[in-house]
Amino acid sequence: MAPTARPWARFPCPADRGMATVELIGWMAIVIILLTAGVQTVMWGVAAYGANLAADRAAQAARVYGASAADGQAEAYQMLNTSVGRGLQDATVTVTRTATTVTVRISGHAKPLFRDIALPVNVTVTVPAERTT
Repeated sequence: MAPTARPWARFPCPADRGMATVELIGWMAIVIILLTAGVQTVMWGVAAYGANLAADRAAQAARVYGASAADGQAEAYQMLNTSVGRGLQDATVTVTRTATTVTVRISGHAKPLFRDIALPVNVTVTVPAERTT
């Protein structure tokens, strides 16, 4: 007995023809969104790391006996330009030195891939100030 030819057997449901293209477009959109979110997260991480590094260096520069808050602020801006470049936008550095502590606050926004997505970066470092006893 010869098998009977059934032309509809190749496509189980004729209404499903072409759905692979639609599904591929949907999945590719999701993949592109996830990749973009990953790149934005990495850019935020680099900006936060650079701000933390600059705050540590500024605190160490301002805590030395005889140093001022301006010394720490200058060190912070120099370190931000060196380590982060344009990765941290609208950066503001505040250095407060008291008799016992030095506090450095750096805030700004990570460079966004799109205009409306600006992730904030805020870093605060507090260290004891050197003093003579």
